Amino acid sequence: MPLSVWLIVLTLLAVFVWHIRHEPGDHHWQRILPISCIAGILVSCILGLVAYRNFYSIYWLYHDSHAYANVLPSEPAAGYLDAGKLVFAEEARIDATKGMSFKDSTFECDDAWDQKAHAGLVLQARDQYRLAVRQAAAAYGLASAKEPIFVQWVVDPEKVELNYWMLGNGILVGSCLISLVISGVLNVILLRVSESAARSLLRDNPF
Repeated sequence: MPLSVWLIVLTLLAVFVWHIRHEPGDHHWQRILPISCIAGILVSCILGLVAYRNFYSIYWLYHDSHAYANVLPSEPAAGYLDAGKLVFAEEARIDATKGMSFKDSTFECDDAWDQKAHAGLVLQARDQYRLAVRQAAAAYGLASAKEPIFVQWVVDPEKVELNYWMLGNGILVGSCLISLVISGVLNVILLRVSESAARSLLRDNPF
């Protein structure tokens, strides 16, 4: 998250804290509103980090990286180390008969079974992926590059890239709408509780 965003958040928090301590006001909403705003800022920071970590950062990674077309699987992987998207030649296919799996609850085959798929989004290498490569090489007598490039096999890499952007926007917009409803309900409840407590205090201590 950019430094400017953190500076804005910290500035707003400082303003609200100062308001609570020095200008409580005569109305109950003047005390409740700053507290509600502080809670909203903290929650929005958390959701913003979640959206950035899981979606926006991946989108910008692919958006800013190099894309190569008409790539042959037989070409050296070292020539595409800076790639984010690879579109393979039409004759490129996945040989499903020589697959090797490993136990990972987060793994999906994506479009591996779609004959129209000829592209891949480059993935960060994992130990499980390297282990699967070594197992497949030993089981089927295959040769592998020393530093292979792992890809998410898809039909349309541009669409997948855009999906990360849309999912990030969905989290932010959806959380804003949900937060609006929840904060509105909670503020009404807190205001009524605060007013009720103030009336009880006045009855017990009229002077």
